Amino acid sequence: MKRKKSRELTTEEIRREFIAQVHHTINYWSELEDKEENDKLEGLAFSILSMLDGCRVGIPQFIVAPNPHPEDKKYCKRGGKNFYPTNNKRIKGDISGSLHELFYEYKPEIIETHVHDDLDEI
Repeated sequence: MKRKKSRELTTEEIRREFIAQVHHTINYWSELEDKEENDKLEGLAFSILSMLDGCRVGIPQFIVAPNPHPEDKKYCKRGGKNFYPTNNKRIKGDISGSLHELFYEYKPEIIETHVHDDLDEI
């Protein structure tokens, strides 16, 4: 039997695989009966961050970087606000790699200052 030729996954295939893993993770956490709702939600968030960080078998680390609207920088500067970096050829602000490790360290009640002023509105 002849092997299929290996090829690079398409963006659509990667997107579907990632979303399928998210749904699988939702099902896992929703079926746990011995956990409080908040623990399930935190577990789900931690699991998704772990996937982005490349800590899930079969899924690589993803680049997670801001992609602001082209007018964002000018708007923020006019208002005296900090702004996210613009990404073109060189990726700036890639936050993946340790998201899941930082998840419990940076809970909202321990974050005293924000880099971006609008985060309080989330």
